[in-house]
Amino acid sequence: MPIGFAVRGVWCLSRLFVGRAVRVVRRNRKVRPPPVLSLPVAGLDEPSSQSILFSLRQAAADGVDEDLEVAELWLATLELTQIVSDRLMQDLLLIDESLSYWRDAMAQGGHFLSIFLRNGPIMFYNKVKDLISGETEKTSATDMLEERVVALRALRTLLSEAIGEIQKAAGGLRLRVATEAAHQPTDFSEEGKKLLSSARAAVTEICDVLFKTVKSLQEDVGGFGDIDAAKAHMKNLAIQKTRSGVTTRDTMVDGGSSLPENGGIGGTDISSLWLAIGKVQDLLGVDMGKEPGRSVNKAVGEGAILTAEANRIVEVPKWTKCPGMLQRNWLESSIMGLISLWGFGWLLRHSPLMGSRAMYNWANGIKFAFIEHILGPLKAVRNELFDTFRNSPSIVSRGDYEISRESLLRMLQEFERDHKGRVKRLPGSSSKNSTMEVMAGMETLMRAYEAELKNPIFNVVGGSLARALLIQVQKLKTDTEAAMLQLDSILRANELNVALIAAIPSVVIAGGLVYFTYKSINNSGPDPFVSATPCRMNLVELHRTLSKCKDVPWTAEAEGLVAFRLYKVYESCWNVFKNRDRVSSNSEWPTMTRDMIEIAQTDVPIKQKIKICERMQSTYRVFKVVS
Repeated sequence: MPIGFAVRGVWCLSRLFVGRAVRVVRRNRKVRPPPVLSLPVAGLDEPSSQSILFSLRQAAADGVDEDLEVAELWLATLELTQIVSDRLMQDLLLIDESLSYWRDAMAQGGHFLSIFLRNGPIMFYNKVKDLISGETEKTSATDMLEERVVALRALRTLLSEAIGEIQKAAGGLRLRVATEAAHQPTDFSEEGKKLLSSARAAVTEICDVLFKTVKSLQEDVGGFGDIDAAKAHMKNLAIQKTRSGVTTRDTMVDGGSSLPENGGIGGTDISSLWLAIGKVQDLLGVDMGKEPGRSVNKAVGEGAILTAEANRIVEVPKWTKCPGMLQRNWLESSIMGLISLWGFGWLLRHSPLMGSRAMYNWANGIKFAFIEHILGPLKAVRNELFDTFRNSPSIVSRGDYEISRESLLRMLQEFERDHKGRVKRLPGSSSKNSTMEVMAGMETLMRAYEAELKNPIFNVVGGSLARALLIQVQKLKTDTEAAMLQLDSILRANELNVALIAAIPSVVIAGGLVYFTYKSINNSGPDPFVSATPCRMNLVELHRTLSKCKDVPWTAEAEGLVAFRLYKVYESCWNVFKNRDRVSSNSEWPTMTRDMIEIAQTDVPIKQKIKICERMQSTYRVFKVVS
C-alpha cells in the first residue's frame, strides 16, 4: 500500500511539472491563426494576376530603375486590396449573422425572452435590479429588437457600399493591355510604356479608394456606439444620402471635413505610392514587407495570413451583436452546472479520497453484471453454435436406424409366417418395398393382436400377445429414431440461420464502423443531404440579390452585396470540398471556381451573372436538390 501511494504521488507531481512547462511554452510561443478563406477580389485569380505581373516585369526589363518597381507596386497593391476585401467580408459575416439572429427572434415571438433571458446573466441581473429599484424601460422588448435590426441593416449597407467601391476600384488592376503586352518582345516598346503607365494609374486610384473607404467607414461605424447615438447617426446618414451627388463615402460623419485629396497621396511617383501603401497598412495594422521578386501565389498566401492576424476594420457595436451560445443558454447551463457540482460532491464523498470503498464495490458489481448478463449469454450462444452442432455426436445415427428397421422387418416376417392361415391379409397389401412390407406386416400383427385381446390372460401365457406387444415397442423405437434423424437434419440445415440471428448485433456494429470509415476516407463528392444544403441556400440568396438589382441602377451597395453573397457561396462550397477531391478530372471544384470568379468580375453584365447562377444550379451536383 505505501509503495502504491508513493508511485501515485510521483505520477501526480510529474504531470504537474510537465503541464506547467507546456503552458509556459505555449504562452511564450506566438500561435498564428489559420489563414482566412479568400475569394479573388474583382475576379483577379492567380493565373490572370500572374500573367499581368509577368507582363509588367517584361515591360520594365530594359527600363529605368523606377519602372522596375512598378510591378512590385502593383503586386503590393493587389495584396493590400485582397486583405481589405477579405477583412471587410469577415466583418460583414458577423453583421449578417447578428442580423439573421435578431430577425429570427422577431419572427418566432417571445421578444421578452430574447432580450432579457437570452443575453447572459449580467443582462438579466441588470434588468432585475432596475425592476426592483422601480426603474422601468421606456421601450418595449419588440422595439428593442426592431432597433437592433434597423441598426444592423444600416451597418450592412455601409459595409456593402465599401466593398462595392473597393471591387470597382480593384477592377482597374486588371490591365487591359496586359494580354497583348505579354506576347511582345522583351525590348521596351510603346506597349510596355502604356502598360506601366496604366499600372501606375491603377495603383494611384486603388490606394486613394482604399484610404478613403476604410477611414470613412471606421468613422461612420463609430457613431453606432449606443442606441441613442445610433438613432441620431442613422438620421444624419439618411440626410447625407438624400443630397444630390453626395454619398457616405464622400463626406465625413456629422458634417466634418472632407478627406484629403488623393487620400493623402502627394503624387504619382514611386516614393509617394509606397508612402500611400504604407498609410493604408498603418490604418489596417498590418506590415506586408517589400520582398522583391515574389510570385502572386506567395503574395496571396502571405496576405491570407496577415488578414487573419489583422485587427477588425469595423467593430460591431456590442448592443447589436447576437449573443453567443453560452449566453443564450446560460439558464440551462447554470442548472446543469449545479447538478454536475452536486454529482461531483456526491462522488467525492463515496471516493477512496474520503476513505470509502463504495466505488470499488460499484466497479466490481458492474464488472460482474457485464460478465454475467452480457458476455455469458454470448459465450453460451457461441458454444451452442460451434460445439453442439459441429463437435458433439448425433444422438441417433443413420446406421442405428437401419439396424432397428431391419430388425423390425424380420420380426414382422417371422410373425407373419407363424400366423399364416390364421390371419387374413387384405387384398393388395403385398409389396416388395420395405416400407410397404412393414405396413403389411404391421397390418397382420394388429389383426392378430386384436384377436388375442379377446382372451388376454390365456394369450399372455399360451398365445402371442406378449410377442405382439414387444414388436410394437420395436416399431415405436424405429419411429422415434426416424423422427430424431429428421429433427437432426432440420437443425443442421438451419445452423447458418441460427448463427446469423445470433450475430445480428455484431453485424450492425461492424457495418456501422465500415460505413463511417468509408465516409471518412471517401473524397468522391459532397453529401447532398447535409453538407450541400448551405451551398444551395446561399446560391439562392445570390440569385435573388442579382434579380433585385437587374432592374435598378447598379450602385456600390449592390456591387458589394453581390460580392458578399458570392463570398458566402464560395465559403460554403469550400467547406464541402476542403476534405474531398478538388484536383482530379472528375471533380467539380475547378470549373465551379472559375464560374464564381467570373461572377466576381466587375465588367461582366448582370444578366450574364444571372445566367451563370442558373447554369451553376442546373450543372453542379452540390447545388441540385436530391429527392
